[in-house]
Amino acid sequence: MPVIFVFAIGVIIIASLNMAFQPVEETLNYYRTKLLQHRLERLGEAMINRYEENPASGFITPANLPTTAGYEYLRLDSPQDFQAQSAPTVSDSVWRFTRMAVWFESPYNAVGNAAYVSAAENTCGTGSFATATSWCGRSNSIWMKVETRESHSTILLGEKQRLVRTIAKFGRRYAKDQTFTPLAVGTARTMPQLVGYAGTAAACSGVYSYNDIPFTCDDLFNMWGIPISFNQVTANHIALVNRTQITNSSGALVRLAEEMKLE
Repeated sequence: MPVIFVFAIGVIIIASLNMAFQPVEETLNYYRTKLLQHRLERLGEAMINRYEENPASGFITPANLPTTAGYEYLRLDSPQDFQAQSAPTVSDSVWRFTRMAVWFESPYNAVGNAAYVSAAENTCGTGSFATATSWCGRSNSIWMKVETRESHSTILLGEKQRLVRTIAKFGRRYAKDQTFTPLAVGTARTMPQLVGYAGTAAACSGVYSYNDIPFTCDDLFNMWGIPISFNQVTANHIALVNRTQITNSSGALVRLAEEMKLE
């Protein structure tokens, strides 16, 4: 009887300890999940910011972000703990875009990278990660996605404003003597050609002049480093063309134009 009694007491103590530790474990899991979510949000924001700064480079993977100038602080978020997948040619009814997903799965219910991005695991759309118009990660994982289409409108607006600012300089020049340029009607030039700059966008700096009009590098190139085109349509009609690297759903690159016609 004494042995049985001691054993029973031991069982009661162990059960009590398990009950005591269970809320602690749940609390630890809760805060661990919150920390993972916070780290993932920081990575996502950094990926979008970097893309909008330099869309020509596309999305930089989480593992490579900490080695990018200005994003070294992300080393603290241990991006190597997360899985990542990129799909460069997803299409919807308007755009062709790049999608990147970053996620963390618990080892207790992980399905693996290949299955994670399959159509069967898409929780908000039809199709796989690489083809679905809408895609969401598994509900029992921590995940985020970034898509270039989210920034298309902002980038295109900025590129349109670039043309407006540049063509306004030609307009102020026209007000002096009713001429935009001395070029013949029908002439087409790039803005770097107009000012005599033969270098690249990356190497461009300073102020350049053409026909007494001052231009900066922002007037010469778009954010992809592609030269802005100038067209002398008629003596009192000019047009600027911006060839972006944003692609519509049919696969054509989006071009922006700004015209000025004065009488």
